[in-house]
Amino acid sequence: MNLRIISFCLPIALFSIVSCNHKIRIEGSVIDTSSTHVVVVTDSGDTLHIETPGKNTTSTPEAVIGDHIAVTCSPLSNATDSQLHAEQLTVLTPAPSRLICGTWLEPIPGQRGQIQGFRLKEGGDAISINMATLPIQQWSIEGSKLTLKGQSIGNGITIDFEDDYEIQKIDADSLVIVSDNGRTWKLGRAE
Repeated sequence: MNLRIISFCLPIALFSIVSCNHKIRIEGSVIDTSSTHVVVVTDSGDTLHIETPGKNTTSTPEAVIGDHIAVTCSPLSNATDSQLHAEQLTVLTPAPSRLICGTWLEPIPGQRGQIQGFRLKEGGDAISINMATLPIQQWSIEGSKLTLKGQSIGNGITIDFEDDYEIQKIDADSLVIVSDNGRTWKLGRAE
């Protein structure tokens, strides 16, 4: 008996939301995007496909994988199920990929007043700063993993390297990364 009541009430509840055109606020992390949709895992663990206008606007800026967002949605007017349409999208916490480009520097240990680091450019190119024997040439990011590629030059030999770092912290001014072997870089953004 209870099963029938639940199954009878659920379609009415969905119909009520769609027909009354209530707005819904959703917070979660972006796991996939396209030009017309964003897929969000909500803070409660649900996965939702939300239609976006298909272009970057002030009310729905482009979201990227890894962004933590808030979306104000309404059900689609012609929806036959629980499809949602984004009316407002706000990036609450940007994905590391949004913040990573730029020049990152740290003091050289034991060399007062000297700095070292790297510049990460749009498109994946990189340049080492004050690290002549370790020229970093490329970078990539996946989730919270930063990969730096380049060459290690020393004692008459040159060896290609590819090092992975876990991003421990990133914001507008600081970057802390830790390599698989435990080396920690605490870098500040150069102006």
